[in-house]
Amino acid sequence: MRDGGRLCSLTSDAPPRERGITSWDLYAKPDAAQLLQLAKQTAAGTLELAPRPLPLSEGRAAFAQAVTGRAGGKKIVLTLA
Repeated sequence: MRDGGRLCSLTSDAPPRERGITSWDLYAKPDAAQLLQLAKQTAAGTLELAPRPLPLSEGRAAFAQAVTGRAGGKKIVLTLA
């Protein structure tokens, strides 16, 4: 992480600010109806988990989509090529 960068932690508490790096936590709210739908899709073999690759140059927009819930349920992977 470069000095002055930004970090969003999905798995644990974000570390304290250091070297000008801003960090924060992103927590998901459990949703029984959504979990039921995921279980049904898994059982039917129709659950798609393929990530959506985007070039690194679109990282800012990809991050905005992810944190505002506009990623369409897809994981986003930033590529260097």
